[in-house]
Amino acid sequence: MNVSQTHADAEEDVLPPAPPRPAAPLRPILQRALEDAAFAADVAVDGDRLVLTVVTWTVPWSPQLSAEAAREWMRESGIPGEARRAGPHVALHLPTSSSVHRLVAVLLEARSRLHATARGLTRELKDRGVDAKAAADPDVIALRLEGDHLASAVRFAELLGAPDIALDLKLVGPRGRYRLAERIEYLVTGITGSPVNAVTEAACAHADDSLSLYLSVDQADLLLQRLTHLTRDSPAPDGEDQSPPASGDES
Repeated sequence: MNVSQTHADAEEDVLPPAPPRPAAPLRPILQRALEDAAFAADVAVDGDRLVLTVVTWTVPWSPQLSAEAAREWMRESGIPGEARRAGPHVALHLPTSSSVHRLVAVLLEARSRLHATARGLTRELKDRGVDAKAAADPDVIALRLEGDHLASAVRFAELLGAPDIALDLKLVGPRGRYRLAERIEYLVTGITGSPVNAVTEAACAHADDSLSLYLSVDQADLLLQRLTHLTRDSPAPDGEDQSPPASGDES
């Protein structure tokens, strides 16, 4: 057998690398990822490219908001493409599908998880009668519990297994509110395994008393898991039996 001929035949069987796939067909995917992450930006198609014009000022290349800073961030993050000025904003030019996927992974996935967890917390608590609103900031989730005399904060603690958390506290005064915040900090710290911060605000003309918990996304996710588990296993509100009637029980 001719060894050189064998090598030549093998080389002929090797397929050439596939050309990069264009970014343009991924516009719906990028648009959805931006919405899930609540990241303010406009997406446009430019030939095979996608052009992402960033409207928000909360960007990973801040405090510098120049195209040069954005370009350096793209390079360090392994995102193929370039950044250019677009009026007062910066536009990221993404030439290939791989550049779109990489940008979503680096810029948007963590933000999407943050916002999804905040929405989940709000939903689970409201479903259980707690006046709550979880808002996602760039790095934390602020869970705000409102109600006259911090009723929602007390109900929140009851759901987590502390029905007597407000025992002996006078929640109409600052000392009582402070002690309740301190107790809820201990409660949620025990659930998440790491310290959390709770702050109370007294009622004013336009808002009830409130208690806010500031959570990392991991803490918020653990709290959401606990609430979901408790919600699934807890009885129906007001002791109602929601099970279907047994056969033959109908009158």
